Amino acid sequence: MLKKIELIKDMIINRIVILTTILLLPALIMSLARYFTTGWVNVYLFHIILYCLILLTAIYRKRIKTSYKIVFITFIYFAIANVGLLTWSLGGAYFYIILAIAILTILTKRKTTLILTAIFLGIYSVIAYGFISGYLSPSFDLNVLSRMSSHWISQFISLFSLCIIFIYGFGDIYKELISTLESEKVLEKKYRTLFERANDAITLLKDGVFFDCNDKACELFMYSKEELIGKSVKELSPEYQIDNQKSEAKALTLVKLTLEGYPQQFEWQHKRANGEVFDVSISLNRIELQDEVYVQGILHDITEKKKTEAELTNYRNHLEKLVNQRTLELEATTKKWKLTSEDLTNKNEIIEKQNTELQLTLKHLKETQAQLLQVEKMASLGTLTAGVAHEINNPLNYLMGSYVGLSNYFEEHGSKEKEKTDVLINSINVGINRISGIVQGLEQFSLNNEGMDEDCDVHSIIDNCLVMLHNKLDYNTEIIKDFSKKQVIIEGNIGKLHQVFFNIISNAIQAIAEDGKIVVKTKTADENIMIEIIDNGIGIDEKYLKQLTDPFFTTKSPGEGTGLGLSISYSIIKEHSGTLEFKSEPKKGTNVIVTLPLKR
Repeated sequence: MLKKIELIKDMIINRIVILTTILLLPALIMSLARYFTTGWVNVYLFHIILYCLILLTAIYRKRIKTSYKIVFITFIYFAIANVGLLTWSLGGAYFYIILAIAILTILTKRKTTLILTAIFLGIYSVIAYGFISGYLSPSFDLNVLSRMSSHWISQFISLFSLCIIFIYGFGDIYKELISTLESEKVLEKKYRTLFERANDAITLLKDGVFFDCNDKACELFMYSKEELIGKSVKELSPEYQIDNQKSEAKALTLVKLTLEGYPQQFEWQHKRANGEVFDVSISLNRIELQDEVYVQGILHDITEKKKTEAELTNYRNHLEKLVNQRTLELEATTKKWKLTSEDLTNKNEIIEKQNTELQLTLKHLKETQAQLLQVEKMASLGTLTAGVAHEINNPLNYLMGSYVGLSNYFEEHGSKEKEKTDVLINSINVGINRISGIVQGLEQFSLNNEGMDEDCDVHSIIDNCLVMLHNKLDYNTEIIKDFSKKQVIIEGNIGKLHQVFFNIISNAIQAIAEDGKIVVKTKTADENIMIEIIDNGIGIDEKYLKQLTDPFFTTKSPGEGTGLGLSISYSIIKEHSGTLEFKSEPKKGTNVIVTLPLKR
């Protein structure tokens, strides 16, 4: 609002400067025309100097500060009025002081206007006393001046100039102010509508207490709006947060950072009216409404999410405990059989056979344990990914709403730098679309369905995996897609196929040390779809190719891989009645070929 008023002030003073420059020129010419009747008077030189200063101000008006222009144009009119009064007594253009006072009244503080008005009246009184006492006299006879047509024309032009400046200089200021106030009301109404209809709780903090809130916030805290407003964060929080920090001190720090212009996003524990503690995800932002600064908080209840995460952790720990217990029992059985074999030497062959079977069983169990843990981790990752995608969607909706609001605003009101504004708005749109693509990929990756009857769009699945792995790519790694022109649909499990191509493309990215490229090709043949993922990375020795799908086999350094990715991928491809093939040469790259049957 204040910025808008400053713009209106600048517009008004610029208009006055231009009108003054245009309209005072004829008045100056007619004033100089008196020279032929009255002879040269030094005041003419003063008028010429003032007009040149006004002309320079008009030319460089965009480079001069608004406050300087107001002071200068006021000084010009002040000088014209006083010099005219001093030179021609009441025959001078002393009425210009009215315009000077009007400019000060509208565009500056009242105190400044009163001081300058008092100064002028004081000068007026001194000059009046000088003329009355005989100390001063007009530069020439006022009777002669009153019969000069050039003087009357000059005065007429001066009065006409004042009228035009009043009409066009000040006439639109009221309209502009009314328009500005109406715009502010419309924006406030839009904000209030979004504020009240939001699906999440929204609060406004001022001076550390709740200043306003929507109905969702009242529902979350179990307070009425009247009860909630005026309460501090300390009153609505337990004494300590999960990280053992005091709620009051931590809240003050977060609010201070937000007011300094650093948005905050974090998890917090609050208390309801009945004393129940609940978890929320909070986003804090600094906003200005009607020239007042507030901290806006958007609260999303994550209590159920926290409970689900805790249950999932307990389930995973219980599963690991059961697997470890079974492993110990089998190892104990193996030791028992070894001791028995020493006593029953005549049955050594049978015992050795049984021992071998037990070893194979133990190995298979360990492999199964590792795969179960991997599957459980993927399930946990799926749950977490779904939660992250959901959490991103909420602020993404606000971003999309802000983008639409900004686009509509600039379409309606325009912009002084439209080209820059369009680039910035388009950048926001590109960013939103990028985030939306990542969220879509996360949602597809997190599908937790064990069925094998879904329609799987192979191209879409590969694109989702590329989006999720985009941050793993170096700037010098090129992705080339050569997809078949028609849409490829197979029948299977979307989530599991995401896991397959995610593992294969991830391996391809890790195989590239410096400059490289990854080519993803698809083509249909007979009733199958063949997907080739080709990289020009370090490659694999031929003697290792047959071991790539064995559990725990890996060519990576210790700690960089588990050796289960391709093993699980191979199992998933077999579930889909497909095949997995590898072609590779050291220092030349690797070609992974996946063949899957098309949906009939």
